[in-house]
Amino acid sequence: MKIDFCIPVYNEDLIFNDNARQLLDFLRQTHLHNDWQLVFIVNGSTLSFQKIVQNFVDKNSPETVCFLLDQAGKGRAIKSYFDVSTADVLVYMDIDLAVRLDNLQELLAPILSGEADLCFGSRMLAASMVKRSWLREISSQVYLFISRLLLEHNFTDLQCGFKAINAKSWRQLS
Repeated sequence: MKIDFCIPVYNEDLIFNDNARQLLDFLRQTHLHNDWQLVFIVNGSTLSFQKIVQNFVDKNSPETVCFLLDQAGKGRAIKSYFDVSTADVLVYMDIDLAVRLDNLQELLAPILSGEADLCFGSRMLAASMVKRSWLREISSQVYLFISRLLLEHNFTDLQCGFKAINAKSWRQLS
């Protein structure tokens, strides 16, 4: 099975190199028993930021790939790449690494074992240790409340930038 770790990025000049290096080093040290690649989906970013990403990819090829989109938008970026990926498992993570990388195995295990087609992390669980501003916390809670009201679900954190899906299931959904 091949896994694509997809990181949408939009002008993340200040954090990109450090966080991309941390993520790549983690993936290398994890010794996944699957083929994988780290895909940076650059969406609507400045030319100077595109060059930062391309330089990182050039230095860390073939494990890293740069996928360029002219238009901005995280959702569009993820969908655009997921639709063309040839991987068996698609993982989406935010470049701010708000979720601990140690949780990656827990995210992947149900999909790799065939127990689940979709998994996502949550920063809203009691065991989650997340430091966020009060404004960000309130806006997340309001979003969650409205989405539960409109979509009638009981998920805890739809916005969490830590999701994985079986690619076959993705193709059935899109």
